[in-house]
Amino acid sequence: MQEAKKEILDLFHSDKEQFGRGKIYQSLEKLGIEGQRPTEVRFDQYGLQTFISPEDDVLDIGCNVGFFDLHLAERVKSVSGVEYNPKLVQIAQVAQKALGIENCSFTNATFADFTRDRQYDLILSFAVHHWVSDDFHVYAGELNDLSEIGGHLVLESHALTKLDRFFGLKVKVLELNGFQKVKAGEIFDDPKIRRKFVILKKKTGKASGLRALLSRTVNLLDKALVAIIGRVPFL
Repeated sequence: MQEAKKEILDLFHSDKEQFGRGKIYQSLEKLGIEGQRPTEVRFDQYGLQTFISPEDDVLDIGCNVGFFDLHLAERVKSVSGVEYNPKLVQIAQVAQKALGIENCSFTNATFADFTRDRQYDLILSFAVHHWVSDDFHVYAGELNDLSEIGGHLVLESHALTKLDRFFGLKVKVLELNGFQKVKAGEIFDDPKIRRKFVILKKKTGKASGLRALLSRTVNLLDKALVAIIGRVPFL
């Protein structure tokens, strides 16, 4: 375990990363690795245990170092993590091997290049939607395509003071694209960034016709509000 921890930390510090403020972005308590965001605390604050079962197949979009997926893996059938940064995928694979976890897979790919040949019972989208697509209504439709009927989606916001000040409009776009909100809350794992999250259940197919038009309109409204006033600090 100590050898794996050293290998992971050496890999991480081999060059500067965009996220984590100098720390690994996610913690992995079983290997004694401290991260910017504590994995076990996040799992509990989302309340995910209520929405998963041992038969579930899970997709994590933008999984970073995959430590959240490794924590989740013992509770579900399979977890597939997608991450564009090859170094972070390598770290995930080192940790997976050290823990002897066999029901996880980590793919080095952008979301656009990710092979979408199946559907999932649970999809995780933790503060990645801005990086995945500039048009959230398009992303919402893709999430619907990837979700089983009755499956769940967890969407976490970016910082509420900037890109997701109007996070509720993104939730509305998801509802127009066949999802029903079943839980919403804030997550308090990071003292420097305030975030919200929502858990939704897929009820129908993605938006078409009038719903598609409304979805695009709400997305444009969100973008316009962010451009005009969304980057102004809270009073």
